[in-house]
Amino acid sequence: MRLMRLTLILAIAFSIPQMSFAAVILDQSNLYSYSSVTGSSHFQQQISVGTAGILDHIDLYTSAGTINIRVKMGNAVQTSGPWLYDQVLVFGVGTNTIDLSSLALSVNPGDAFVLDWNGASGGAVEPNFGVSFAYQTPDYEGGDLWKIVGTTATFQGVGRYGLDMRFQTFVQEQAVPVATPEPATMALLGVGLAGLVIIRRRKAA
Repeated sequence: MRLMRLTLILAIAFSIPQMSFAAVILDQSNLYSYSSVTGSSHFQQQISVGTAGILDHIDLYTSAGTINIRVKMGNAVQTSGPWLYDQVLVFGVGTNTIDLSSLALSVNPGDAFVLDWNGASGGAVEPNFGVSFAYQTPDYEGGDLWKIVGTTATFQGVGRYGLDMRFQTFVQEQAVPVATPEPATMALLGVGLAGLVIIRRRKAA
């Protein structure tokens, strides 16, 4: 009887689709035409998601300094918490990674989130961040950059094109569910039943 139970448990376990996540992939990239750096203050970048999975990290391109970074799902501008991510970070010159993997934040194409960039307190040197825009077509169509002064948020545009932070987002892409084919499940059951028959015959003998 115990063998029969074990066989049934294994058959059920192998027949259930197993969800897994593939390697981290580049989701969105905004590194086109480099224009300048903007002065440090309070800004908010809206970013859209292009790939289903778990939001893993964001790379920002900045100068050196200390800055408060916050992340929240939704469109810009977000002015109240709770924030999914809220950390004071020390940036160096160049690529700086904001690790979001511990949030296990599931996202789907079209979802929007904001990256909030706020000046650090205590007299620390604030970094500048790189901004980019395309000269012919919109550089990044999935979001906008806003500057926040007090309670007023102003869209940061250049002509009819909007500025965006120079960033890249990375997602753990969700893999296709993998299930044991039905014939394999039936074969597993058959092996278990055959074993049960053998045990019973030995006991009868």
